[in-house]
Amino acid sequence: MRADGEHWRLTRAERISTRRIPRRGTDWLEDAAAWVLISLGLIGAALSIIAGMQVHGSLLERAQLESSARTPVRAVLLQDAPVIPSADDQENGPMVQVPVRWVDTDGTERVDEATVSGLWCGVRHYAFTRNRARWEREWAEVEPRWSGRALGGSFS
Repeated sequence: MRADGEHWRLTRAERISTRRIPRRGTDWLEDAAAWVLISLGLIGAALSIIAGMQVHGSLLERAQLESSARTPVRAVLLQDAPVIPSADDQENGPMVQVPVRWVDTDGTERVDEATVSGLWCGVRHYAFTRNRARWEREWAEVEPRWSGRALGGSFS
């Protein structure tokens, strides 16, 4: 009640302004667009989470299947892979087929072709050659002392 004893009532204009209802058509449009965009964003976030979880699950299942079906082995190149200049669209250089040999888990020696990066094989071959030459130089210095030849004797 009001101080003068009358019931306090809002006028129609006061009620409308307190509910914050848009007055113009453009206000309605802006509100509707905001609700649609927020709703789409939330739906998109929820769908992306669901899709991500499904992709993760399927890739995890695939990885477990592959790890149970495959056994890592060391393969030996039967010939040097050709060194091909790197293409711009491939990170490690062009892929080439090279014959390889390996011993399978059942002890069988197998020969087949493997796909390798031509550039990477060239780098590995260069590094192996350099390391082998360095090892041979160092062994030429160490071997006489190690074998006892430097002292004029031998370990018998």
